[in-house]
Amino acid sequence: MKKIKSGLTFIILVALLLSMTGLSGMISSNGSISYAASSDQDMKDSVIFPHDQVVEVNIELDESIYEDMINNAMEEEYVMADITYNGYTFEGVAVRPKGNSSLKQVASSGNDRFSFKIDFNEYVDQDFFGITKINLNNLFEDPTLMAEYISYEMLDTLDAVASDTSYVALSINGNYYGLYLAVEEINKPFLEENFGNKDGQLYKPEMGTGADLSYISDDPGDYTAIVPDDEDMTTGDEYIQFVKTIDQIIENGGETSEYKLSDVMNVDSFLKYLALSSTVVHMDAYQSGMFHNYYLYYNTDTDLYEWITWDLNMSFNGFPMSGLTDLEATQFLIDEPVIGSMDQYPLIEAVFTNEDYVETYHDYLDILASQYLDDETFENRVTEIYNMIKDYAKADTNAFYDMDTTYKSIFDNEDNDTMSLLEFASLRADNILDQLAGDLPSTNDGNGNECTGGGMRPGGGMRPDGDNGFPEGGFPSGDFGNQDMNPDAGMTIDRLPQEILDMYEQGLLSEEITAYLDRGELPPRELMMELMEDFGQMDGQNRIPGDKDQFGGDGNNPMQPGGDFPGNMEDKAGVGDMFTGKGGNESRDKDNTTPTDDATPINDSDSSGLDLENGDYLLIGGLVLALAGIGVYLKFRKF
Repeated sequence: MKKIKSGLTFIILVALLLSMTGLSGMISSNGSISYAASSDQDMKDSVIFPHDQVVEVNIELDESIYEDMINNAMEEEYVMADITYNGYTFEGVAVRPKGNSSLKQVASSGNDRFSFKIDFNEYVDQDFFGITKINLNNLFEDPTLMAEYISYEMLDTLDAVASDTSYVALSINGNYYGLYLAVEEINKPFLEENFGNKDGQLYKPEMGTGADLSYISDDPGDYTAIVPDDEDMTTGDEYIQFVKTIDQIIENGGETSEYKLSDVMNVDSFLKYLALSSTVVHMDAYQSGMFHNYYLYYNTDTDLYEWITWDLNMSFNGFPMSGLTDLEATQFLIDEPVIGSMDQYPLIEAVFTNEDYVETYHDYLDILASQYLDDETFENRVTEIYNMIKDYAKADTNAFYDMDTTYKSIFDNEDNDTMSLLEFASLRADNILDQLAGDLPSTNDGNGNECTGGGMRPGGGMRPDGDNGFPEGGFPSGDFGNQDMNPDAGMTIDRLPQEILDMYEQGLLSEEITAYLDRGELPPRELMMELMEDFGQMDGQNRIPGDKDQFGGDGNNPMQPGGDFPGNMEDKAGVGDMFTGKGGNESRDKDNTTPTDDATPINDSDSSGLDLENGDYLLIGGLVLALAGIGVYLKFRKF
């Protein structure tokens, strides 16, 4: 009996220990019930963003609500839906179309393949293993289907703080909608996970005054582009000290005892971005004068600003306004990694006054060029990605590109008129290594990178020799050599940032620029750069605030989930349908549906009590085991 009692005592102690472990994982520092951090992270990696598998997602909503959302996509207004994400079902989730130029182009085309933003707690207080928002990107203008995916993976190679990603096979009401890329939102849960705090100011500049990180004055109100994401916060003196430090470093030709960039910023966070962006020539960013697609976060634990990269879908020279041909992009200067003169980019100019920063930046470039972009390594990785997504892409009858185009844009090195992803990466890596070794120049007397044409990512039809049939230094309108998309997807004024289109509509642009836009043409690059500079100096009252596109299509899109694809689009350039390379009324594949029958419902709005996860099971299982052990102990006590 002593052995029995000793064994039962051991079981009870183990059970209570399990209970305490589960409970400690559920009680957060503020006393509220939550999931254990380690559990959330594990489930986030395996369920939400399992990087090397395609996740099946189904959005369920009333057909009339869906139709209204699509017809009014430019309003970017949330509607309520249910969502099953990789087997986990949520009710009362908010869904809306998202985007800027991509949103408008898709809307005006009559297609409904929008990107979407998913918000789990807009209507209901719930989260998905700590995640509250997910972006579903539609792979717009990326024939390779992997430019953004690879770019985030390269950031991970540098151990940079960045969004997690995963491919998604999206269905709506059970009907296959297409292959998407899920990208983690930059918000408070992201900040808490990566920095251990979330109470600092988070900024997402969109051009405008101060977006170039120049010093203007000591008045935070003068920086109209620098507005905290949290409306309850204000821009503080620490931001003024940040830009003043940058300014003084430039003025003094380097850091001083009073002004050091490392005293106001985690410089390493910026160097990792700069290395990635310069390697993949991602010009829809700070380096091209656009001064957007980045976040700044004031880390309250370190009192330093953190740089967080965002929106990498235009990587591998995919941004037409850069003016770079593919060949020019492979030769992008690493020590003047900007379009135009270096003095237009205060933060980059300040970084390059410090040899230690430059050496670290070069180390990151070497990692990306010699390791990730190593010919054999990169081809193997790209092939793995292609094999992972190809069946989903083939079944995607509403895709922007057909599979033949996708395959050629990735692997075809035979066509002299285009440059595949593999060819571009190989040439770019070799060029970076030659610049690092001093065998090729890496600077241009402060003038940065000079351009001769409009950019287009590999496989898009840009001629390597720069002979594209349009004026040197200018941007073409309509078709620019792309063999797979009509003029609506080419270099038109729709590609301009929405704030500039708003200014155009309000008559706030110069007569010279307005004349170009009236003809549906983009002004030459020199005028565009002047416009960007003028835009950055304008009073914030002269433009419509916010990031929503105010101008949309005709609002008459009758498409339903699983309905007929609108055929017979006019082929103005003689190159095939904008979205599929073909016409006809092709309905979506209805066989590849989300496994809703096997879904695990969690956070059900009709349920009560705790949602069961790892910590919960430990607690409940431990308590049950402890109670059973106590019961048995009492029963045998008389012996």
